[in-house]
Amino acid sequence: MNLTTQVLSLLFSFGYGYAVYILINRQRKYLLNKDKRKRIIFTTFFFIDIGLLYFLGMRVINEGVINWIFILVVFGGGTFKKYVK
Repeated sequence: MNLTTQVLSLLFSFGYGYAVYILINRQRKYLLNKDKRKRIIFTTFFFIDIGLLYFLGMRVINEGVINWIFILVVFGGGTFKKYVK
């Protein structure tokens, strides 16, 4: 993997973590629903969609290669959004 692809993957991962944090906060009322059955269904579909979107984005950028550093950068993007408002 060349340097340009790695930098694009890191930027995508950071932005994705930022966006996921926003989406989780917006979907909080569905993810924390009182009805246990609805909560399980919403949570399952939400996180499957989140994972598939990340993989599809990485597939476009670098043919679907997901490195452990990219996953850490996703968490870094979410943490950045949490502390910088």
